[in-house]
Amino acid sequence: MQLTRVPAEFRILLLTRKDLIEITISVNKNNYSFPIQEGFTLIEILIVLSLIGLLTSLGMASYSSYNATQIVASNASNVETLLTEAHSQAISQVIPASCGSNTLSGYEVDVTLNGQIYTLSAVCGSKQLISTNTLPPQVTFANGSTASVVFNAETGIISNPSAIIITGYGQTHTVSINTTGDVSMN
Repeated sequence: MQLTRVPAEFRILLLTRKDLIEITISVNKNNYSFPIQEGFTLIEILIVLSLIGLLTSLGMASYSSYNATQIVASNASNVETLLTEAHSQAISQVIPASCGSNTLSGYEVDVTLNGQIYTLSAVCGSKQLISTNTLPPQVTFANGSTASVVFNAETGIISNPSAIIITGYGQTHTVSINTTGDVSMN
């Protein structure tokens, strides 16, 4: 590193709102100073980059966990909506065209235990499939779920209280149906 000689005297002019101030600074002729270094050191840059990497990885892990939670919650909500639709259709006694002249006895929602498929059917003589839905990968209906929920036409009631359990990504959501046909999610 090369030392540079500081000038013996220098002046600074300060301009304020009211006055011009002149400051004179004298320096002993034997004083030396080091040259001013500009920029960042390699260590400083590496520290900043490692902090950015750490924050990015934490953010991605949080997002991944949040996304998995939302996938399970969203699909549980879809099952709840389908059950509510079946209850509503049974009460209003909407007869699908596929029933023909057969009498509507109710609407049925079936789930595949340890599987991902759930269906809505009208029961009029035989089951008339209305819609089939599938849960995403890694989300399933757990054992202990009611495999079939039948809403009686006109009243919308079911014979026994039922529960459908949706699991995935370490999350569990339960959709409950009481005997009056009211659907709720826990």
